[in-house]
Amino acid sequence: MTKLCIFVNYTHNTEPIKEYIIMFRKLFIMWITAGLYISSIPSILAQTRGIGIYPGNLAECFAPILVKDQQKRNIALYRTARSSSSLDYNLTAQLLTDGIISRDEPPFIETFTPSGRLSRDICEHAIDGGKYTKNILMGDSAFLEYRLHHYQLKFLRVEVQYEVIYDEQKAHGGWLMEMYTNDNSHPQVTASGKNLPGVPKSKKAHSDPNKQTDQPTQSVRKGSCTFTLPSIVTTDRIRFTFNLHGASYWYVYSVRFFDEHGELTNILPSSHFSSTWMASSNENQWVSVDLGTQAALELLHLHWIHPANKGEVLISDNGQEWKSAGHLQGNLPVETIQINTTGRFVRINMTQDDGSGFYGLSELEVIGTGGLHTIPHKPEKVTGNRISLNGGDWRLMRQYNGMPDGTQLSRKDINTSKWIIATVPGTVLTSYVNVGAVPNPNISNDMLHISESYFCNTPFWYRRTFTIPAEMQGRRIFLHLDGINWKAGIFLNGQRIKQTCGAFIRSKVDITQILKKDINVLAICIEPNAHFGSVKEKNYQLPDLNGGILGLDNPTFHASIGWDWNATVRGRNMGIWDDVYFSVSGDISLSDPLITTQLALPDTIATLTPSVFLKNNTDSTIQGTLHGWIGNIRFEKTVTLHGQEEREEHFLPEDFSQLSGVRMPLWWPNTYGTPYLHQAGFSFEQENICSDSIGFMAGLRQVDYRDTMSHLRIFINGKRFVPLGGNWGFGEMQLNYRRREYDAAARYHREQNFTMIRNWVGQTGDKEFYEACDRYGIVVWQDFWLANPADGPDPADNKMFLANALDYLRRIRQHACIGIYCGRNEGYPPQSLNKSLNEYVGQIHPGITYIPSSADDGVSGHGPYRALSRKDYFRLTTPLFHTERGMPCVTTYESLCRMMYPQDRWPQGDIWGIHDFTQQGAQRCSTFNDLVYQTFGKAANARQFCEWAQWINFDGYRAMFESNHQTRSGLLLWMSHPAWPSLSFQTYDYYLEPTAAYFACKLACEPTHIQWNALTDSVQVVHRFDHSQQNVEVKAQLCDTNGKNLWERTEKLNLKPDMTHNCFTVEYPSYLPETFILCLRLHDSKNHIISQNKYVCSRKNSDLSSLRQIRPAHLDIHTDTAPGLAHVTIRNTDNIAALMIRLNLKQKNGQQILPVIYSDNYFHLMPGEEKQVTIQWDINDAQHRQTIVETNWFNHEHE
Repeated sequence: MTKLCIFVNYTHNTEPIKEYIIMFRKLFIMWITAGLYISSIPSILAQTRGIGIYPGNLAECFAPILVKDQQKRNIALYRTARSSSSLDYNLTAQLLTDGIISRDEPPFIETFTPSGRLSRDICEHAIDGGKYTKNILMGDSAFLEYRLHHYQLKFLRVEVQYEVIYDEQKAHGGWLMEMYTNDNSHPQVTASGKNLPGVPKSKKAHSDPNKQTDQPTQSVRKGSCTFTLPSIVTTDRIRFTFNLHGASYWYVYSVRFFDEHGELTNILPSSHFSSTWMASSNENQWVSVDLGTQAALELLHLHWIHPANKGEVLISDNGQEWKSAGHLQGNLPVETIQINTTGRFVRINMTQDDGSGFYGLSELEVIGTGGLHTIPHKPEKVTGNRISLNGGDWRLMRQYNGMPDGTQLSRKDINTSKWIIATVPGTVLTSYVNVGAVPNPNISNDMLHISESYFCNTPFWYRRTFTIPAEMQGRRIFLHLDGINWKAGIFLNGQRIKQTCGAFIRSKVDITQILKKDINVLAICIEPNAHFGSVKEKNYQLPDLNGGILGLDNPTFHASIGWDWNATVRGRNMGIWDDVYFSVSGDISLSDPLITTQLALPDTIATLTPSVFLKNNTDSTIQGTLHGWIGNIRFEKTVTLHGQEEREEHFLPEDFSQLSGVRMPLWWPNTYGTPYLHQAGFSFEQENICSDSIGFMAGLRQVDYRDTMSHLRIFINGKRFVPLGGNWGFGEMQLNYRRREYDAAARYHREQNFTMIRNWVGQTGDKEFYEACDRYGIVVWQDFWLANPADGPDPADNKMFLANALDYLRRIRQHACIGIYCGRNEGYPPQSLNKSLNEYVGQIHPGITYIPSSADDGVSGHGPYRALSRKDYFRLTTPLFHTERGMPCVTTYESLCRMMYPQDRWPQGDIWGIHDFTQQGAQRCSTFNDLVYQTFGKAANARQFCEWAQWINFDGYRAMFESNHQTRSGLLLWMSHPAWPSLSFQTYDYYLEPTAAYFACKLACEPTHIQWNALTDSVQVVHRFDHSQQNVEVKAQLCDTNGKNLWERTEKLNLKPDMTHNCFTVEYPSYLPETFILCLRLHDSKNHIISQNKYVCSRKNSDLSSLRQIRPAHLDIHTDTAPGLAHVTIRNTDNIAALMIRLNLKQKNGQQILPVIYSDNYFHLMPGEEKQVTIQWDINDAQHRQTIVETNWFNHEHE
């Protein structure tokens, strides 16, 4: 019997998490010695999987187990490969180990303009379907040429969208545009005019598209040109010419090809697959394979397309130190090299090509023993009437020519030994990451080694066998798939049973009559997105443009095409992303409960209206009793349903007196009260036998709205609710969040005194997200799946969109956290969708309102998203609830090391850009760099930059919320939560480490808060509570860094409900040191501190460089610890301020512990001042090791 060798996927064997690999290697030895099997793992390891590895809870992770064996075989198959370069995003290193051997030349595209051949990141801009991506053609006689290599395009008509920037004084003689195919000797079609092309635009442009400093003087015209051929053409070369005397340059936004039926034809090379790695040039290149473990290596088979005539084979144990194992001869088609050695890494260095100008390798096989193979994760346990299909022996295969169809694949006699073991739930890409076939795409630029065409242009098949427990046989059994992206055909035991369309619709099928008593076979064909678009590759300067043509496929994970806050996800998150399970019931099944609450305001006596959907699964009329409960309240009624009828049944309070005049604990948003949840549910009995039951946690609350379309204000349980919080995109970019992660993130929002999360464009779909928001009192702004019209087109299939919307409303309506629905981000839905969405919300979720746009009418938005000064944020104050405002947020140095390899960390470069720190674009991180430089000077290294960056994080995020307190209209950050390792738009990072921005938000969002208005120089007290507070004391002091009092003022104040009080103006003495500290305190009538705030200021705007010369401060630190809890008392016993004090919870071996709750962090202590900090964590995240609290501060004397 095979025994367990190692527990963690070797795909995570990267320098940023090296320690965990060492730990698992030690466990490997222990497991082998003990002879333990896979089922023994949970009893050995009661810890989480490690920082940044999601899902982190072992009980929620269904990744397969990697096992070492001694079988002689190709041990490079499905192992991680990397390369020095790749020609494009399709012909990447991943294909070297995918088990597919190609002999033909691979397809790729070259794009030429007068400036030469375009690089891979922009060569598809005019053909990617995006609205604003473009190619720039310089000159009055310009061209755009596509050369298709080893594939052809068939089309009848072409539409070109363009703008021309020209000198009005020189433009004359008319215009001419031509289209050539094949040899470019004669134009196929021409278009011309005697005047100017297109229509004028009101804006002016610069004479140079790359020069943005002088006054724009050139005129702009926008136009489109259609070329219709006399007959259909098949070609591999298309050239367009653009001619206008006086033109400076042209923007070509879109080139679209149509066939004879008027259907769009895909020119992208990613729509054509070939399993070949191609280098970007014939300069010295290399490819390498990480076998995942030390192995005995015998032979190397290189399946060349374009061989290296000279080169060397290298072997390494650690990926750093290499030894030669042979030389290349360039033999075609297969070169075999005897190596007879041991090692983990195999590298091929290429120094001379075959004369073609390319290196091309289809497959790299390593024949040896001691490699890794995968064993399925054990299936999730049966719970009650639910049989989970999460985990277990799921198999996954990319569809290939000649593959059997679903009716055959869902039969027992199919050999799946060459399929990979899948992670379910999980996307297709997640499964490949978990078996080690591709690198972790979150680190540095490793996603560039993963092939776009492999994952995007063909279906993938999932397959699993199962048996039904004997005690459940004979009952009615339903198959549930709660989330599949994008479309799927579902087959069971040789029959097609369901087609599901859209990422956010549930599938439920009665399979009672199809099941077999022994082995059942389920096969699911996942269809890729029809309009997957092109890869967006950020660089240090530019983030590329958000979104794109993938919007046509909504509802889907639109942001997976790439945005300025996340990378392009290969495969666009196709796969089985949510739970798969069977449910068992009688003839009547229940779903989608709701409790509507009406309060007798201003009293909180409640009138309740419970409801639930019932479905008769037979053709006969059935009568029975529907029971319901909310806490201790019970109610029941007789219900009759006709054959196959489904309807929502209500318990009306006028018919059930126990539902009227109820005084029960209410669900309150965070900072307003306790988010109390009651046990509630329904059951249906037929002849005293329970047919089905459903239980849920219900929050009782009433939501009201005023001036929705002019000045939106929200009231919850009669109290005005101020939305403070942030936007979310994905929980995790590859959809790997589970309950543990959602709980940690939602709790972080509670700890920051946030009250709302906006589920931006509906990209987070897990029930665990809503459950966490229910628990922590976080109100959810729920978007539907429509991005800004500039970021993607309207959906192509309104019927599919609305079917998803209707089901999703039913799915989430039970959650008390739902506070508002929104049709579209920064724009309006198409009228047909808008009308239906509004109606659906009213029908399915009564009491919750719908607005069409996130940034119009009664709310505002549109940023800004760059780093600004304190004063600038106060200048941006808006009277409306503002739904997007953000700035870059740099992580700690520890997290930077997790997301980048050492060579990428400093100086800043393209890898920083890939992780969203682009100097241009919405985030314009040059503004952040400028603030760091203006504040402290030029950083010497990455560690110093990250430490200084926390000052900028703190000041900027605090100012965003404090400026909003002028109107208390509400503000949502863009963003509060990162989907991947990012350096922008977050308060804590991907690894769940809070940055200084987190604690700035926690401070600024206090319900009662003292602050400094940097624009007016006034001290203010913000009081968001609905009650007054008498006789509070406001105290302000200006101090130097030695604690010397330079000025102070104290006033008594009576706080009025829901008001910002202007107290007094700060008065600056005639002499101020270069750097000084404004200390604010608010005490209650018993002298207890309500709020305190400190601002480190400079006479020279933001220049704090003098602090670099400040002498070290000495602190007295005392720590009391218990499992999962520490109390730290810090006292400044020195006569110098201790600045930016940071506590850092670690294991005794130096590894951080995350997630972690600090009551405060990144704070200043004046001489004689003391602070107590409480730290909480889950002992499983500490790996059950001893913990220490490391303390550091800006002016700390380092040994």
